[in-house]
Amino acid sequence: MAPWWVFAGITVAVAALSWGRFPMTHDGNLLAGWGIGPLVLPGGHGFVGPGRWWDVVLGFGGAAGCGVVLVAAWNALRRPDTSLWLRWAIVISIGYTLFILIGRFFFDRYILLLVPFALQVVLAQQDAPSRRARWLSIALTTAMAAYSILGTRQLLEVNRARWDAVRSLTEAGIPTSDIDGGFEVNGWHQNPSPETATYVIGRVPPDGAQIISEFDSGIRVWMRD
Repeated sequence: MAPWWVFAGITVAVAALSWGRFPMTHDGNLLAGWGIGPLVLPGGHGFVGPGRWWDVVLGFGGAAGCGVVLVAAWNALRRPDTSLWLRWAIVISIGYTLFILIGRFFFDRYILLLVPFALQVVLAQQDAPSRRARWLSIALTTAMAAYSILGTRQLLEVNRARWDAVRSLTEAGIPTSDIDGGFEVNGWHQNPSPETATYVIGRVPPDGAQIISEFDSGIRVWMRD
């Protein structure tokens, strides 16, 4: 088992190296801007964080998790009785991680491929987890499951309202090229220059715009001057 200062050092190092370096994760995806879900959706231009303290919570939480897996992987490679399959799992995981980091293809969902390997590495370090570890695992798993379910439901509600807003504009005869509905809407309608659109759909008003209609989940339609 590694000393506490090794784990702490890895956590700080990973947090420092990853801070703000992967814009497609923190500014263009679910954790964009260090936010925590669709509630932070502004007017048609991606995501922003609801509070700067989430920077610390998510940043160091992820770095600590990385530290746990790295220490466990190092211990597994040093043990002579570690299975060949587990050794290959560690090598493949390291190679895949370096690929998505160096190539900057670091979306949050891409990490899901590493989850089975990471769990296998961590579980191999302790055959009989303590009672405290069991309860902590249950609590964390429950929290993540609740967040995933509620976040997914909220995301669907927000997008349903956003597309209702799009439909209201198109049925009024407004071309999709004059609608900035956010990343998904603009991509679906192949709008190459949404920044010049007269109508903006979202939850935060663009500069100098006035609201013309409202929908569920805080979605509004704004008209630029």
